[in-house]
Amino acid sequence: MSDSPLSDALAAYAGNRTDENWGRLVDVFRNSIVGAVGAGPVSGGRAGAGFGVSRTTHGDGRQRILTFADPPVYARTFGQHFNVGVPGSVLLEMAAGDLDCAGILINSATSETSVVITREAAEAALD
Repeated sequence: MSDSPLSDALAAYAGNRTDENWGRLVDVFRNSIVGAVGAGPVSGGRAGAGFGVSRTTHGDGRQRILTFADPPVYARTFGQHFNVGVPGSVLLEMAAGDLDCAGILINSATSETSVVITREAAEAALD
């Protein structure tokens, strides 16, 4: 089994943008712990009220949650640019629930590749 399943799914989708690869990417993201730059209260390993994550305006200037796939592998490959691991399902909820958020930018741990899950796709992933 790979130690970078989210990055593997991201690479598969980036290489062949099929509905099947997209569904796999979103499913793996939803069920992964993803690196992020967290801000706000954390107690006992759980985010408290007021917890948030940093965003980026990568590309088109629209606000997206900034995430890092497969945190241990990402840290070895590119350095630790995150300070918290967050379940992908929580990040999907955060993106879907914020009209000012355009989605989630996922950075691969194994290559300089990224993919965006739009806010609309995040909403659909929660259904």
